[in-house]
Amino acid sequence: MTLATATVGGWIQSADNHKATGFDLYNNDPAGGSLWLWAITVGNNGEGIYTTAQVAGHGANFAANATPIVTANALIPGVLYYDFYPAIDAGISLPSNTLFTGALAFEQELDVTGLWQFPGPLAVIGMGNSYRVQDHMANYSSPQGGGMLAVNFYYSWIPAVQ
Repeated sequence: MTLATATVGGWIQSADNHKATGFDLYNNDPAGGSLWLWAITVGNNGEGIYTTAQVAGHGANFAANATPIVTANALIPGVLYYDFYPAIDAGISLPSNTLFTGALAFEQELDVTGLWQFPGPLAVIGMGNSYRVQDHMANYSSPQGGGMLAVNFYYSWIPAVQ
């Protein structure tokens, strides 16, 4: 079995102070291989809560193809998409002891980049599905009005067994 590794990342600034951003690592492998997600880095310009989850399909906007870690290698499956979602306004406090629907939930401090990883894969993403990182806050410090979110996915592609 061949193990190919790649990374894809994106940076986006919402044009609307009441929108939150989500980035999707989408598995576009038509042969049915899977993407094993090993780590995520997230940076922002505001404090916020982030959730992650596997979702069917992907966001509305294409951002980038993945880049192999070994630059001489061919491109492998994995595409980055993004979209904007309703945010939780800064004036609304989050209820305590409340479950989020995402697989993981994190809190991030202002202007800090976080690395999320575990000893095993964070997720195994099947064909036609995405792993989404979404912020949920609109109280950003950007003078342009919206928030900035930067996400990088580090993953491996496991081809389907034929």
